[in-house]
Amino acid sequence: MKSAGSIQRTGEQSFKLVVCAGTGEDGRRIRKTKTVKVAGKTAEAQERAARRQLALFIAEVEQGKVSNGGSIKLHDFYQYWKENYALTTHEKTTIAYNDFIFQRINAALGHKKIKDISPQHILLFMKNLAEPGVKIDVNASRRKVPKTPEPKTLSTNSIRKHIGLLRTLLAQAVKWNMLPYNPCERIAPPKAARKPPELYDEATLRRFLEVLAEEETKHQLLVSLALTGGLRRQEIFGLRWQDVNFQAHTVCICQASFYIPGTLALKSPKSHSSNRTISLPDSCMALLKKHQEEQTERINRLGDKWVDTGLVFTKWNGTQAHLQTFINWLKRFTAAHNLPHITPHNFRHMNATYLIAAGTDVRTVAGKLGHAQTSTTVNIYAQLLQSAEQETAHTMESILQSIQKKSE
Repeated sequence: MKSAGSIQRTGEQSFKLVVCAGTGEDGRRIRKTKTVKVAGKTAEAQERAARRQLALFIAEVEQGKVSNGGSIKLHDFYQYWKENYALTTHEKTTIAYNDFIFQRINAALGHKKIKDISPQHILLFMKNLAEPGVKIDVNASRRKVPKTPEPKTLSTNSIRKHIGLLRTLLAQAVKWNMLPYNPCERIAPPKAARKPPELYDEATLRRFLEVLAEEETKHQLLVSLALTGGLRRQEIFGLRWQDVNFQAHTVCICQASFYIPGTLALKSPKSHSSNRTISLPDSCMALLKKHQEEQTERINRLGDKWVDTGLVFTKWNGTQAHLQTFINWLKRFTAAHNLPHITPHNFRHMNATYLIAAGTDVRTVAGKLGHAQTSTTVNIYAQLLQSAEQETAHTMESILQSIQKKSE
């Protein structure tokens, strides 16, 4: 059905365009309006120009290019998006992280109506994010002594995450016909800065393992699971004894620990591919067995005080251990032994690095790490894979020389 339209003069050279776009569920007519400025020296010429603008506006309405609902402010739209979309599709950890990221977006653009957010506003926001002083200290509220703010800047990857969330929000607004287009699509976010992981060389790792041998069994086991198994920290703290197969020397990654402010709980692994069974070396299985024996002794001592969660890593009474405990211990341990700082996730990178360097197929490495796509492994370890590829030339040369010698 053709849309009807009319024009109303609102100024010397301005007109209000009104188009009827059918009726709503309540039976009321839906009207779309737009104010335009026109050229023309006479009233007749201006009216003809307004009629031409009206014809274009009618075509846009009939093609669905005119949005409805763009007057909502970004802050309110975020809450609407979260309640009507994110809460049913996103993990709790993702929602919590989005809330954290949105703090800066809200401070800069939250007061604006989504229809008024332009590419220029987003470019200015990106520029502000790159300036010193916008980095938020997430631990500020629990510090006993206030820390003097430092003029730190956000990394390129952090800026990309802010723009990515804004792009996601406005893209959904377009799908819901609240915006005619997504202004984020008209700007280029900063290029991702992909730095190779900072890993221990063989000499440093040897020294680390030598002093690690004097630590408690649970600390040795934490490192072993990350280094020899390539497990994520969340997967390690979600591991249950029922997931350990001592006969087959395997563990099943069936759940992961997660923490959001005020909540420590368990959930399914990161993705479908993260739900996997991996083999562990004899040394790691021996640590698992020893840790189980020590935990059994503690259970017998505590009696009714022990809370049976079935988890491999727990607090003193059996309840779920916090993810941060691995990081905190590692910081103290490396500082005490004058070793370079390293994170639990770096051990996971080292697992992949040593496997690839030893010639393990990248698909096998991707499966062990639980990467959903082999391309993820390739992107992270591109430099190492390139080095391995260069070695194939020497390997082929050796093969050809061997063949030639046999033919002589």
